[in-house]
Amino acid sequence: MSGVATQQLLERRHTDNPIVRIEELRRFPLRTARIPPAGTTFVFRSRGGRLSCPAGGYTAGELFWRGPLVLFQVDLAPHPFAISWELAADWPGGSLVAEAVGQWVARDPVTVVAERVSDAPSLCRSAVRRAAGDIPTGTAEPDRLGRVLGGRLPPVLDVDGLRLQDLRLSVRVEPKSDVAGLMRALFATDDAGPLEAWRLDRELARSALAAAGSDAVVRDALTRFAELNERLAGFLPREEEPG
Repeated sequence: MSGVATQQLLERRHTDNPIVRIEELRRFPLRTARIPPAGTTFVFRSRGGRLSCPAGGYTAGELFWRGPLVLFQVDLAPHPFAISWELAADWPGGSLVAEAVGQWVARDPVTVVAERVSDAPSLCRSAVRRAAGDIPTGTAEPDRLGRVLGGRLPPVLDVDGLRLQDLRLSVRVEPKSDVAGLMRALFATDDAGPLEAWRLDRELARSALAAAGSDAVVRDALTRFAELNERLAGFLPREEEPG
């Protein structure tokens, strides 16, 4: 698998994390100013654990005198998200699924760092799901359910330093799928089929293991990821996989 394709997949996943970079800082040797790139901001953690987000970052002198230990670069750009969850497993024709779309943006970078937010779509799913609530009794049509649940959503939702906005919700019936269909859905990406996505994951697992250091916990986690990836191969279309 080409390095370009692997990097594209990593970039798509990286946008799920509002904290795009973490850097440990030292007073010596003397550091240059830390000015955040456009569309981002810096959150600094002091030696006492205090978090601050100075406008424009810190000059070299401020870095020396304040002596922060860690720099967190937080993405301030809005990011689209699309999430779904099951409302009811046993529904005429299949399962009832809610789908929501919107945008998330880091409203409070200090809170984002304090809460260790790393997976924005999962946070969005939990917040939207709570706001939409359960299925009301006596309502059977998916379109009507979508209007009812969508009507419960406020204009914006604030959760752990993120702001969820431009929210829209719909409800549909998802026909029951066989295992192959579930695997295709699991590996689905914006511009890659299930087999290509699986290959990218396999390459990612192998590269990460090759680059891993001596940390036993990290190596165990990466080994587990690689093993799971190999097991999933049996559910993918064999005719497309070279021998």
